[in-house]
Amino acid sequence: MITRHNLGLVHLDADHLDQAIALFEQSYAELARVLGADHPYTLTSRSTLARAYLVAGDLNQAFPALGQALADHRRIQGGDHPDTLTVRSNLAVAYWQAGDLNRAIPLLEQVLADRQRVLGSDHPDTQASRRNLAAARRNYQ
Repeated sequence: MITRHNLGLVHLDADHLDQAIALFEQSYAELARVLGADHPYTLTSRSTLARAYLVAGDLNQAFPALGQALADHRRIQGGDHPDTLTVRSNLAVAYWQAGDLNRAIPLLEQVLADRQRVLGSDHPDTQASRRNLAAARRNYQ
């Protein structure tokens, strides 16, 4: 299960999106069945699958998957957990990709503020949030 997930990451990095998504879907289903929906590995698998849909530009799959992943992360890990912040960031990027900057920018601003508070200004995730927000604002003008 974990090996399948990790192989999916290799395919995602290589831009083999169909293979990555298939592996993530299988991995998520197996992890949920064996470990349960609330296990940290299952949460990570669901979030990665949602991100793969996003990278593939499949917003019809990405939005519901991100929404469910975010709800689960908040419920299990809390709103300030770094994984929860990552899912929120991915949701903001999905809004951005969909052209909904009125939703994307406020969410990107909140993720940046939360990452600065939780992770610090120099953390790579905080810096990525800063870059995403700047780029989204450029597109908004």
